Amino acid sequence: MNFFELYLEKATNTQKRMIASISVAGTFVVLYAIFVIYLGVYAYGGVDPAHSFYIDGLDTTGLSKASAETMAKDRGVAIRPGYPVDMAHLFRAWFVWGFWGSMIQIIMLGVFIPLFCLVK
Repeated sequence: MNFFELYLEKATNTQKRMIASISVAGTFVVLYAIFVIYLGVYAYGGVDPAHSFYIDGLDTTGLSKASAETMAKDRGVAIRPGYPVDMAHLFRAWFVWGFWGSMIQIIMLGVFIPLFCLVK
């Protein structure tokens, strides 16, 4: 038997619950950290092009508005009002929003949990 098995054998139910709680909380912290890092990487260091214009009905995007409109005219696709949409900018905005929203949550937890523990 290793040390951990011996400890669990002699541990009370309260200690076992504490070990389980810390393990689950640690797993969530690691997964949330991976999620925030993923958002940050794609928000600020993505490998996608700076612009990618989309027109509904086309199966490809254009790197400029003019190229997207030219592809649509060549293929006979009608350009509806509001198109072409810069999808690269839109996705980047969503990733930046998600990253900073998650960072605000982390900052709030970092401020209010110690404050809650210290003020009694």
